[in-house]
Amino acid sequence: MNGELGSSCDADKTLLAELGRLSAEADDLWERHRGTSAFHAYASDDYLAVYNSLVRLWGRVLTFLEWDSGLGIITIMASRMRFEAYGIEAEQVLVVYAETFVQAYGSKTRIVQGCFIPDDFEWNPV
Repeated sequence: MNGELGSSCDADKTLLAELGRLSAEADDLWERHRGTSAFHAYASDDYLAVYNSLVRLWGRVLTFLEWDSGLGIITIMASRMRFEAYGIEAEQVLVVYAETFVQAYGSKTRIVQGCFIPDDFEWNPV
């Protein structure tokens, strides 16, 4: 990220440490609630791989939208990296947790409850 986002190497290390704590908190929350219906489809992320992908997008993309944003970790990450970031999540419980993370990590993102799959959609793999 150094140079591409106009930050120092120390700032990069500080941000990476913060994002690591955020990811660990999300993993801990998932461990405590993974048997509940709201977390049935939740998947953890590799925050370092996501960080590196976002670094490559910096300067070419200004707005970031994460569909099925879960706990909002990647959306918050994008926001903390100065993307205009938004998340959409179908599970209201996850949105509530995500909003807590947004506040705790000083993110300027917005995560809303909604679904991008039409109500009348029927899965037919044949």
